[in-house]
Amino acid sequence: MILRRLSTAFRKQDWFTVFVETLIVVFGVFIGLQVNNWNEARQDAVSERQVFERLRLEADQAAIALVDHRAVHASNAADITSLVARMRDETACSDYDDPKAAAWLLGVGDFPGPRFDLLTARELSATGRVALLKSKNIQNDVRQIITELDFIDEHWRRYLRIKQDAEQVYLAAGFVINRSIVDDIERGQPYAKIIDAYEFTTPENLCQNADLIALASNAAQTQAFYVAYLDQLSEALEVYQSELADYSNGRWPSLSRNEQPR
Repeated sequence: MILRRLSTAFRKQDWFTVFVETLIVVFGVFIGLQVNNWNEARQDAVSERQVFERLRLEADQAAIALVDHRAVHASNAADITSLVARMRDETACSDYDDPKAAAWLLGVGDFPGPRFDLLTARELSATGRVALLKSKNIQNDVRQIITELDFIDEHWRRYLRIKQDAEQVYLAAGFVINRSIVDDIERGQPYAKIIDAYEFTTPENLCQNADLIALASNAAQTQAFYVAYLDQLSEALEVYQSELADYSNGRWPSLSRNEQPR
């Protein structure tokens, strides 16, 4: 319709009409673009908030899991240190009837991996969707915390081989399983009960054995280093949580820390 009026105005050399109709066309296109931009900006804002909700929730969950993960490894490091002391003690080293000592011996090769991750942060970092976050500082924080997680995963994989080598210690002690006890163990029973399923038939092989003591000592040192790296991750995660909280509380004051993602 407008094009027809413009064509007629050109033929009649009605320049005022041409100007008005052209202005209407340009203004209409401008308004259409602006509405589209406003809609995209609104959708981006909604998406950003939803992403922040997930980022904060998974960071909180990871922090809780990290505390438990660190406690397991710190306890294991202490136990292996006690094991090394027993192996060096000629009088005590052959006595592994004590469930605590048996647990120390079994734990020398134990090295559980992390059971937590920041999946939303990792996906944003890997796909480039981190640009959805309007703050450059937060974008950098997301990338940095993933780097920290990757560092932990890299060292866990590296140290796992050292811990696996240390399994030679309990194998030398004549590690065997009492099948009748294992058959009676039900799911969910405490770890101390499960320890009863194992016997060590030649614990005297550990007494002052320099090679085995070296393997156990290396395992303890490895576990201690890993705990130190977990402490570094814990500090980085606390900073990350604080940055997320400060930004989202300033941008969306009503956003509760415990709010579930929609």
